[in-house]
Amino acid sequence: VFQDLTIRKKRNDPYPVLQSSAAEQVKLFHAIIEGKFLAMEAFANAIALKETDYDVQKNSIQKIGGFSSIAYVTPSGEAYLYDGRRTNLADKDYFIKSMKGERTVGYINKSENNPYTGIVLSVPIKREYEIVGVVSASLLEKDFHDLLIPSVYNGQGSSLICDSNGNVIMKSDNKDFPVQSSINGNVNDSLKKGLSNNEFSSERVALNLLIEESGTVEYEIDGQLRYAVYQPININKWMIFNVVPASVADARLHESTKRGFALLAIIVILALILIIIVVIMEKARRRQLEDDRIELMNANKDLTYSNERMRIALDSNSVVLWDYDIAKKRIIQNKRSAEVHGLDAVVKNVPESLVDSGFVHSDSAKEFLAMYDKLFAGEKTVEGVFKVQTPDRQGYWFEKIKYTNLFDEQGFPYKAIGTSEDVTELHKMRMAYNYWQKAVEGFLQDSILHLQYNLTKNVLIKCFNENSGYNFSNEIIENDFDSATNYFSEHFVYGDDREKYQNYINRERFFEAHDTGKTVNELEFRMLINGFPVWVRATTYLVEDPFSKDLVLYIFYYNIDKEKIEELEAEAKVHQDDLTGLLTRKKFISQVQSLFEEFPEDQHAFLMIDLDRFKEVNDTLGHVLGDKLLIEMASELESMRRDGDLICRLGGDEFIICLKNIPNENIAKKRADVIVTKLRRKINENLLSSVSVGIAIYPRDGKTFEELYKNADIALYHAKNNGKNCSRLYNKELEIKGYVSDLTPFETDLTKNEQ
Repeated sequence: VFQDLTIRKKRNDPYPVLQSSAAEQVKLFHAIIEGKFLAMEAFANAIALKETDYDVQKNSIQKIGGFSSIAYVTPSGEAYLYDGRRTNLADKDYFIKSMKGERTVGYINKSENNPYTGIVLSVPIKREYEIVGVVSASLLEKDFHDLLIPSVYNGQGSSLICDSNGNVIMKSDNKDFPVQSSINGNVNDSLKKGLSNNEFSSERVALNLLIEESGTVEYEIDGQLRYAVYQPININKWMIFNVVPASVADARLHESTKRGFALLAIIVILALILIIIVVIMEKARRRQLEDDRIELMNANKDLTYSNERMRIALDSNSVVLWDYDIAKKRIIQNKRSAEVHGLDAVVKNVPESLVDSGFVHSDSAKEFLAMYDKLFAGEKTVEGVFKVQTPDRQGYWFEKIKYTNLFDEQGFPYKAIGTSEDVTELHKMRMAYNYWQKAVEGFLQDSILHLQYNLTKNVLIKCFNENSGYNFSNEIIENDFDSATNYFSEHFVYGDDREKYQNYINRERFFEAHDTGKTVNELEFRMLINGFPVWVRATTYLVEDPFSKDLVLYIFYYNIDKEKIEELEAEAKVHQDDLTGLLTRKKFISQVQSLFEEFPEDQHAFLMIDLDRFKEVNDTLGHVLGDKLLIEMASELESMRRDGDLICRLGGDEFIICLKNIPNENIAKKRADVIVTKLRRKINENLLSSVSVGIAIYPRDGKTFEELYKNADIALYHAKNNGKNCSRLYNKELEIKGYVSDLTPFETDLTKNEQ
């Protein structure tokens, strides 16, 4: 009887130690998973704010979070992996649950295409009240090897995690003590072999796994006995097994067994020796109790080590952790949490005391109290971003606070685990981004086209052309900025405006403009819409992305065709003669000066034209018919005008023509003679209308408007004095006696100023 009790005691002793170790491993596992989730949610929030900045932060978040890989998943399940590859996760349970707003944990099976096992974490990307995608990250089995080595029995045990059907998700790899649990693939299958003589025990374990019930089991595989405990992790109905070989746990079991058989033999042989044996056994029991006490102390040290390791893991993260006693409404903080918040280790009457003391800013007080109401009501998790005081109480920052409720057997919350992190910069970026987005919505109201480029990365971000009536091809959408601009200019910009458009929509010019603070500009040009030129105003804004610091260009195109045409028509009227529609003196002088500046080396001609006997026409026939004659004359001159030539009515019956780029003076003389011939007409039997023309050549006869005007007028003076109805070229030998210029002082000053 004594021998049997001793063996039973020895075999039961390992279970409490293994159960304590498993409990600590579960806590550490939860802490690690929570830290990873918080890092992923921060990343998801950044993506939600920016709509697309996965490339910017993926490497950083993978490094900080210690993930083996990380992916951004669109609502359709298309996953963009950190190394540029793509895959589809639409049929994965963890993706489906995250698209419903849940944090999820799944596991990765080893297969022909995947030699690794591990777990995958997923969090939703939330924008406002909409889920716009998922961030998924994986951790391999090797990332949990340290966690899965039980700290008791000098690390000679092993652990594994399985699902409710017994499928092994991950297990320990103890390089210092190559002792394994001998459970591979499926726990139930392995235990059926190890418990072949006790089929009921294997079925009991399988049932406990399904209902998440803790338990103990001893089994034998390959001739080696093992002790195991199992208990739920409270994630996905997963269970953790802690296993220790019987050879380790029962180091002294064989010795006790031998002594028991010797004692039995001695009792049979000699009863007197029984007393001696009892004394020996008592001493041995005491020594064993002492050994157990020492072993328990060592186990406690191991547990302390595990707790410290969990604390260091939390301290290395930016997240602060504390407990909230729901019944007593008080916060219990560790040292780090108290330092971060500048509060006592125990804060009573929470949340009211934090609001009344001003720790929570009045702007956030209502939402802060509402969060605790949800906590009291039994919601599993609650969270919010609040404006709270800094530790020195000199200002405020924005803190994201999250609570996870713990429930008793009746389902009532009794304690909550609180976490917080500083999101001040993220909040500022969100506010700036929201402000700019509202501005963009206003800009879009009347625009016919909106293009958005990341100039730093040289890619198109967005093309919105709902009001333009035109569908753009992939060439403008997918090309780099310069190629897309050239394509747009060639296909959608009116030919005469292409050069100025390309000079304006220029990547290098935008960088220079941003450096000098010129972040807003406008260009008016003619855009081809459905093949017809339409006046458009392109307004550009240069904005630095608050998240990536990239320079982003926003272009809004507005249809200004109606007002622009009215403006041009009004401008044309200002520079047109009221009677004939020809250029006014002022506009003519301005355009002549521009012509000389553009073509200073070419030869041009001034033709001064005057109607002969126009006063007689007015006196005889009246001013109405005189005006009609002037209009007909202007029409004839306009019909003979070459492209680039300028015609002006100087006033009264005088006109002047500037012939652009003539090869020699003979061309000017022939043109003047044609004018004389075409404008000669018979008014009535007694009255003949004709013109006289004076000619001056640029640059021979002058390089300024004033000089050419004067010399053409001298030539005209001699043409009239020589019988009228003819033309005359200026030369220096012409007699100028009696000549008086009618160039006004205003026109003389104007030509000098324009030079």
